[in-house]
Amino acid sequence: MKFSNYPIEKAAGKILAHSQRTHAGRLTKGRLLTVDDIQQLQEAGISEVVAATLETKIDVAENTAAEIVAAAVCGEHLEAHRPVHGRVNLYSRTAGLLHYDAVSLTEFNRLSPAITLAALLPLAVVQQKRLVATIKIIPFAAPLSAVNAAVQRFAQLLKVRPFKRLKIALIQTELPVANKHLLDKTAAVTVQRLANMENTLCGEWRCAHQQEAVTDTLNIVRREISPDLYLIAGASAVCDQADVVPASITAAGGIVTRFGMPTDPGNLLVLATFHGASCIVLPGCARSPKLNGFDWVLARLLAGIETTANDIAAMGVGGLLEDIVDRPVRRTLATKPIIGGILLAAGLSTRMGKTNKLLAPWHEKPLVSHAAHTLIAAHEAGLIQTVVAVCGHEVDTVQAAIGNLLVTHNPDFSQGMASSLRCGLQALTATKNVDGVLVVLGDMPAVTIDDIAAVIAAFDGNNIVVPTHNSKRGNPVLIGRQHFAALEQLQGDTGARALFADSVITEAPASAGVLFDIDSPSALETDK
Repeated sequence: MKFSNYPIEKAAGKILAHSQRTHAGRLTKGRLLTVDDIQQLQEAGISEVVAATLETKIDVAENTAAEIVAAAVCGEHLEAHRPVHGRVNLYSRTAGLLHYDAVSLTEFNRLSPAITLAALLPLAVVQQKRLVATIKIIPFAAPLSAVNAAVQRFAQLLKVRPFKRLKIALIQTELPVANKHLLDKTAAVTVQRLANMENTLCGEWRCAHQQEAVTDTLNIVRREISPDLYLIAGASAVCDQADVVPASITAAGGIVTRFGMPTDPGNLLVLATFHGASCIVLPGCARSPKLNGFDWVLARLLAGIETTANDIAAMGVGGLLEDIVDRPVRRTLATKPIIGGILLAAGLSTRMGKTNKLLAPWHEKPLVSHAAHTLIAAHEAGLIQTVVAVCGHEVDTVQAAIGNLLVTHNPDFSQGMASSLRCGLQALTATKNVDGVLVVLGDMPAVTIDDIAAVIAAFDGNNIVVPTHNSKRGNPVLIGRQHFAALEQLQGDTGARALFADSVITEAPASAGVLFDIDSPSALETDK
């Protein structure tokens, strides 16, 4: 490929090296210049351009090269999209683990500086349609020799190992004074963790935290359902290989293959085999939905990848994972989660007729100003670090009623609440890296700062917290970061409650104000 300065009248058929503006629009770099393009450039007063020409027997045009290389490296359960500007993205056809050899990928990237391949980390958990890798031809062409080498040496370099549907049993041990809530939470978190990897729990058994009881339960479960995978959550942390749960597995005829793992959190995991099935003794951190070493081992087993003691020993590379909220000794001094607030104040309030209920007077102030002032007070008290109000209908008037809050306008407010949630989340996360968002409704004037404090106090860094009064759930709802992606996928007039079915919910007792909203003209007369 050769670059040169060309008089504009001789540039047709050449590849434009730098984008140019004309009266008819913008001609982007990499474009094969046509006769019409030349005329536009001349009319714009451009007499010379930098352009490139390909050498037929040496160069392969960027899109062609990217397409050829993508077809070569794309292995099982991956699909390549069409090339655009020398780039081809590879997507997973199924949920599973991205599988490739890191050394081979590095060797691929040494073929030529013109051809690059970037991928997620090896054994990354991917969902269907997830972008897992991208191929980019950096200049406007790649050397034919490098393209041929990629095809010959790196066929099916990348692939996805789909999650298999296994028969999985959960055994939890109990001490004499058992915390039933903790056991229920562990079961719920485990069900969600498995669902994220396309699996379900076949059953749960509970027994005393004693060797004989655990051994008997293992044999009972084996006779009843013969699982492919046993998950055992002990009532107390495993101290050594002779502790209750590992000793129970051995007594029942199993073999402990690895005690402990070099990840944090997740150190106290135990891996074993039991009559042909895999068995994992869960570390205490597995009671939390946050990423820990158990996730790595579980994902490998569900994808059908043999996991040995040596494999676990290698997990110390990158094994210092994100901290968990209930860690006895935290890694940092900062223990307070960063909470953002979203005030939803964009709706049409169609059930109120022609009245915009957010502007209707309630206790001598516009209705929306009550929720706004409570949020401002929560911010000033340090409970919430940043607040965004989402406005839409009668935006100027509503903004004036809100007062001193950052406002973002949702032009699609008529499409429903989901569009305002997305708009608020995007505005919030663009300005601050938050651990959770508190979604406050503009038509709920009786929510107090104490209610907000109660909800935030129940937040563990990832969960969804809902305030309750007399066993009834209300608002505002606090949503952890791990749910942000799902929140952005909501459509229509769907609120955050659409996330509840597939999530672990924490309830926080609060005042009656969390149940009181204004949704009719008669409600405006309440407590006036």
